[in-house]
Amino acid sequence: MVSDGSWYVLIERDRQIDADGAHRWQLVPPQEAPLGRDQAVGMAEEAARTYLPREDSEPSRPPTRRIFKMPDGGFLVELTHSGWKRHFRVSVAELLHSGQDAPPPRPTTPPQDAAPPKRGLFGRR
Repeated sequence: MVSDGSWYVLIERDRQIDADGAHRWQLVPPQEAPLGRDQAVGMAEEAARTYLPREDSEPSRPPTRRIFKMPDGGFLVELTHSGWKRHFRVSVAELLHSGQDAPPPRPTTPPQDAAPPKRGLFGRR
């Protein structure tokens, strides 16, 4: 595992994408916690308590909020307001890789002097 030691708060939210009601998960731009994991945990809890997804129609008053702490330390938040219900997930994560992926390894060819594969009962492989 390669890590640069950077910790982030990630918010994944459901978003209605078309008129027939289809939803899709969307990642909000991650927030870096420059002081490390402990800071990221505090930031995640604060986001669970205060983050409000921006929708086409903003509520005139704050929605009802239920916050569930997940076994992995993340939060699942349910927002309910007259006429709509949304939810989002807040997680703490360590950045392991950033940049382009390495090309896949080339397949290796068996050596010329390798024994042929053994055959099973009645000559089947």
